[in-house]
Amino acid sequence: MLHGVGQVLMDLVEHPDYMHALARKLTDIFLDKVRQYEDLNLFEGYQDSVHCTSAYSSQLPGKDCDGVHFRAKDVWGRGAAQVFVSVSPAMREEFDIPYMAEAMEPFGLVYYGCCEPLHNQIDIISRIPHLRKVTVTPWADYDLAAEQIGKKYVYSAKASAAAVALDTFNEDQVRAELRKITDACCRNGCHFELVLKDVSTVSYHPEHLQRWEKIAREFIPED
Repeated sequence: MLHGVGQVLMDLVEHPDYMHALARKLTDIFLDKVRQYEDLNLFEGYQDSVHCTSAYSSQLPGKDCDGVHFRAKDVWGRGAAQVFVSVSPAMREEFDIPYMAEAMEPFGLVYYGCCEPLHNQIDIISRIPHLRKVTVTPWADYDLAAEQIGKKYVYSAKASAAAVALDTFNEDQVRAELRKITDACCRNGCHFELVLKDVSTVSYHPEHLQRWEKIAREFIPED
């Protein structure tokens, strides 16, 4: 509220030292919070979700965990910098990645991204340690994202929630979008998940969610 998005973007250009100092301070606060969570044993060791997506993994918690006291390395970490959708890759590389890498270092696995398109910046965010999952949103280039992600990370596909928000459910539109996503993933050997999130309304038709889920299952490869 005191330093809005517009001012942040301007200060990246006009006051870079100030923005580095701000990022440094926020990173230190975050890392101290992680330390306190560990000291107080506040981490939930058996996660079922991480930011609206599946968190199931045979790698977490770690094999040296006693099943009672969970550390950051026993759970998922998640980072995002949605405001950086409006800046160049070089600016993300300078103002986001160094601090994000430090903040995510303590965690066992990392999921990066939210609603921002990242298809042209996978090489940059790959510098984040323990990265396992990358968001691919409706505003991203599905094909380019699949080419960049390949088998390295989980392709976390966020299908458009507009499909369930309208009064009339368009099955052809849903199939066309999911086909584009899954074809891109299959061509590039991606491990992927289909996610429907940011559902603000279903226009009094909750059955739209069931219909979307049924169609999505048509695109899950059996092998």
